[in-house]
Amino acid sequence: MKVIQKILVISRAKSLASKLGVSVSNNSPLTEILSSISSKINSLSNQSSTEGYNIQKLQQFQAELYSIQNEYSTCLLYTSPS
Repeated sequence: MKVIQKILVISRAKSLASKLGVSVSNNSPLTEILSSISSKINSLSNQSSTEGYNIQKLQQFQAELYSIQNEYSTCLLYTSPS
Protein backbone atom coordinates (compact mmCIF):
# COMPACT_ATOMS: atom_id res chain seq x y z
CA MET A 1 0.00 0.00 0.00
CA LYS A 2 1.39 3.38 -0.88
CA VAL A 3 2.22 5.53 2.12
CA ILE A 4 -0.16 8.36 1.21
CA GLN A 5 -3.05 5.96 0.57
CA LYS A 6 -2.36 4.20 3.85
CA ILE A 7 -2.35 7.50 5.75
CA LEU A 8 -5.66 8.51 4.17
CA VAL A 9 -7.30 5.18 5.00
CA ILE A 10 -6.04 5.31 8.59
CA SER A 11 -7.26 8.89 8.88
CA ARG A 12 -10.76 7.89 7.69
CA ALA A 13 -10.80 4.98 10.12
CA LYS A 14 -9.74 7.16 13.04
CA SER A 15 -12.38 9.72 12.14
CA LEU A 16 -15.08 7.04 12.13
CA ALA A 17 -13.76 5.67 15.42
CA SER A 18 -14.01 9.14 16.91
CA LYS A 19 -17.63 9.52 15.74
CA LEU A 20 -18.45 6.26 17.50
CA GLY A 21 -16.58 7.13 20.68
CA VAL A 22 -13.95 4.43 20.08
CA SER A 23 -10.56 5.45 21.41
CA VAL A 24 -7.49 4.40 19.43
CA SER A 25 -3.85 5.15 20.04
CA ASN A 26 -1.69 7.00 17.54
CA ASN A 27 0.19 3.84 16.66
CA SER A 28 -2.75 1.41 16.48
CA PRO A 29 -2.60 -0.74 13.35
CA LEU A 30 -5.43 -0.23 10.88
CA THR A 31 -6.73 -3.77 11.33
CA GLU A 32 -7.10 -3.14 15.07
CA ILE A 33 -8.92 0.14 14.48
CA LEU A 34 -11.32 -1.50 12.02
CA SER A 35 -11.97 -4.37 14.41
CA SER A 36 -12.73 -1.96 17.26
CA ILE A 37 -15.12 0.00 15.05
CA SER A 38 -16.90 -3.17 13.96
CA SER A 39 -17.27 -4.32 17.57
CA LYS A 40 -18.70 -0.94 18.59
CA ILE A 41 -21.22 -0.95 15.73
CA ASN A 42 -22.31 -4.47 16.67
CA SER A 43 -22.63 -3.48 20.31
CA LEU A 44 -24.71 -0.41 19.47
CA SER A 45 -26.84 -2.45 17.09
CA ASN A 46 -27.62 -4.95 19.83
CA GLN A 47 -28.57 -2.13 22.21
CA SER A 48 -30.54 -0.07 19.68
CA SER A 49 -33.86 -1.79 20.22
CA THR A 50 -33.87 -1.03 23.93
CA GLU A 51 -32.18 2.35 23.89
CA GLY A 52 -33.77 3.79 20.78
CA TYR A 53 -30.45 4.32 19.00
CA ASN A 54 -30.92 5.59 15.49
CA ILE A 55 -30.81 2.52 13.19
CA GLN A 56 -30.25 4.72 10.14
CA LYS A 57 -27.16 6.23 11.78
CA LEU A 58 -25.82 2.75 12.53
CA GLN A 59 -26.34 1.81 8.88
CA GLN A 60 -24.38 4.90 7.83
CA PHE A 61 -21.53 3.96 10.17
CA GLN A 62 -21.58 0.39 8.81
CA ALA A 63 -21.49 1.65 5.21
CA GLU A 64 -18.56 3.91 6.02
CA LEU A 65 -16.75 1.01 7.68
CA TYR A 66 -17.31 -1.19 4.59
CA SER A 67 -16.02 1.61 2.38
CA ILE A 68 -12.83 1.94 4.44
CA GLN A 69 -12.33 -1.85 4.50
CA ASN A 70 -12.85 -2.03 0.74
CA GLU A 71 -10.38 0.79 0.10
CA TYR A 72 -7.83 -0.94 2.33
CA SER A 73 -8.33 -4.29 0.57
CA THR A 74 -8.14 -2.70 -2.88
CA CYS A 75 -4.94 -0.86 -2.01
CA LEU A 76 -3.39 -4.08 -0.72
CA LEU A 77 -4.44 -5.95 -3.86
CA TYR A 78 -2.86 -3.43 -6.22
CA THR A 79 0.33 -2.95 -4.23
CA SER A 80 1.06 -6.59 -3.36
CA PRO A 81 4.04 -8.15 -5.11
CA SER A 82 3.16 -10.67 -7.81
